[in-house]
Amino acid sequence: MLIALSVSLCAQTPTPRFEAASIKRSAPDAHGGRTLTSGGRFEVSFWTVMGLIEWAYDVKPFQVIGGPAWLQTPVTHDTERFDVAAKTDAAVSTSQMRLMLQTLLAERFALKLGRETRELPVFTLITGKSGPNFQETTGGDPSLLMYRGGLVGHGATMSQLAAMLVRDRPVLDKTGLTGHYDFTLKWPDDDPNSPEIFTAIQEQLGLKLEASKGPVEVLVIDSCSKQPSEN
Repeated sequence: MLIALSVSLCAQTPTPRFEAASIKRSAPDAHGGRTLTSGGRFEVSFWTVMGLIEWAYDVKPFQVIGGPAWLQTPVTHDTERFDVAAKTDAAVSTSQMRLMLQTLLAERFALKLGRETRELPVFTLITGKSGPNFQETTGGDPSLLMYRGGLVGHGATMSQLAAMLVRDRPVLDKTGLTGHYDFTLKWPDDDPNSPEIFTAIQEQLGLKLEASKGPVEVLVIDSCSKQPSEN
């Protein structure tokens, strides 16, 4: 009896990368900068290496730990910044572009990192004693928009609200509210990091932010070059 053995060889998934990319040091007198991350083009100016890492991996600053001291130093006017212009032959999604930037950072800045889940300080979003002070949506296209000094949600979830409130630490949704809601939140001093936002959330939405600890996904930087390799 003959036994036929078939072996299927799976083609290795190619590493996502830009067709062409240029990284240059920003001009010393530059201020602000452009940001274009659509179609097949990624063009930014006056960005720090940390900023590039945060965008590439879709994380907040508190989710990036370790690495050389210069990477974790607070940003000042002396912090070195870069202009990046990269493109592909075809339009790609934002998630694909993030993967391409990850490859670029690994190749040009020798970035090496790992992912971990650590127990870190967080805020938990919970309902207050009197319950939520807003109603489930009556229909229409869902949206959640933040503007200077407030935000407006229509058909939004509590998880989406929690994500919008993230600043210096994660906000975890523990409200138990699973529907889609309409609400408006304003904070008086135009600063979402202000302690007054705690009062605003409680008085206007009937919710509370409580400090606690919880699991947070983080990037642990092993190594990163301060200067990129040549174009």
